[in-house]
Amino acid sequence: MRKEAPGLTLHESKLRVWLSVSTPAMLVTLAVLFALSEANIWIWLLMGGAGAILGVFVLFDFALSVVVDDRGIARRCVLRTEMIEWGTIQRITTPLRRGIAVVTQDGRHHILIDRRLHRTELDLFATQAKLRAIEFKE
Repeated sequence: MRKEAPGLTLHESKLRVWLSVSTPAMLVTLAVLFALSEANIWIWLLMGGAGAILGVFVLFDFALSVVVDDRGIARRCVLRTEMIEWGTIQRITTPLRRGIAVVTQDGRHHILIDRRLHRTELDLFATQAKLRAIEFKE
């Protein structure tokens, strides 16, 4: 019978979430204000386009939280959840001692969360990796 490690949920910092959500909204608002003030069309098109692209990124790829359980690691974004199953993970790393990332068997790097982790959070990741014979590098 396989041992089960305790689950873990990591949340992105409130400041990073606020900045990630407010930046696209501010760029689009500025683009609208420039358009209403009859400024050069390229200025407000550039600002509006940048805001829209950043907004799509935030909605689909900015992880608000990461859930680690027996099935794998789930990155929860606003409009999607990406599940990375344990069988596909080759290595778990802590790049530059900040955040946590995984490397899958196909060579893709997935940044799970980009904030300093507490020692207990790192220990839980190490326990999960050890149970599944996955390389863990700090």
